Amino acid sequence: MQRSDLMADGPNKAPPRSLLYANGTDKWETERPIIGIAHSFNEAVPGHTHSEKPDEAATAGIYVAHGPPLEF
Repeated sequence: MQRSDLMADGPNKAPPRSLLYANGTDKWETERPIIGIAHSFNEAVPGHTHSEKPDEAATAGIYVAHGPPLEF
């Protein structure tokens, strides 16, 4: 990945960067590639509550490895 592809660079990346900052992301996290974690956990469907703990473990592991996780 080229350095210019990161969200930390340039005024053209200011809109997505501002949305991440509003969600609590810091500058350190915007300087690294974001790693997406797709999962089915939500509070509306009781059958998905069992997937919350593995998702938390994956998120923590990615963060420890210096990659900012983003759950969706």
